[in-house]
This record gives sequence, C-alpha cells and structure tokens, in this order.
Amino acid sequence: TTFRARIRLAMAADGRAVVGWNSTFALKAATYTPGVGFSAPAEVNSYNAGYFIGIDANGRAAVVYRSVAPADSTQSVYARELPWGGAWSAAALLETGAGDVKGNVPCAMNAAGQTVCTWAQDDLANDTIRNSLWANVRR
Repeated sequence: TTFRARIRLAMAADGRAVVGWNSTFALKAATYTPGVGFSAPAEVNSYNAGYFIGIDANGRAAVVYRSVAPADSTQSVYARELPWGGAWSAAALLETGAGDVKGNVPCAMNAAGQTVCTWAQDDLANDTIRNSLWANVRR
C-alpha cells in the first residue's frame, strides 16, 4: 500500500474510531474498537481528491469526498455511510453543478451525525474563472 499525506481520523466519545487514508488515489478506511483493535482496511472509493471522515455517538461513520462523475468526468461531491459492524453504503451524490468542485470538501459532524460540508465549485461548465461557495447538510 502506498500512503499519501491525506490521513484523517475521527473518534466517538466511547473510543470507537474510524481512520481514512489515500492509497495511491483510492480512499481506504478502517474502524477501531476499544479492546478489539482495528478492522481490516476496506476500499471506500477507487478515486478521490479530498475527503472528510467522521463518526457519530452511535458509531455510524460517514465519509464525504470529491470524485469524478461517471457521466461527464466533472468533479462532484459524494457521501457514504458505515453502520458500526456493517459495510460501506453505495455512493450517494450530494451535489453536482455546472462545473468541477475545487479543492477539498471540509465538513463538520456533531455527535448525532448531522454534517455540514462546504466547497468551491465552478459556476459554469468549462469555465474556471468564477467559483461560488456551495454547502450541503447531511442528516
């Protein structure tokens, strides 16, 4: 596994945690259970370009990431969830607009799992001159 500098870690109050990292371009994640240790790594997505990872009080993990949209190759924002002890959900498209999402997707998550994410995005397709700030709330 080739590691890059994008490692993220989130921990619930009871000590359960989730860690994410880039392996080449793939986004991988593992969970940690106190007294048990780490799970085997799982590939969350084969390509990502900036992500957020969090965990709520019930151990439900969430990842929000920027990746290529299959339909038109623009960078869009996706989310996946991981119920404690389960498997990552299918990717849910959070937002796609006229043009590419720029940079990372910073987010904040509370203990209930509610998450707010922001990012810059081109206002028009094929035009990187003007960007707007976008936001999405995950409940």
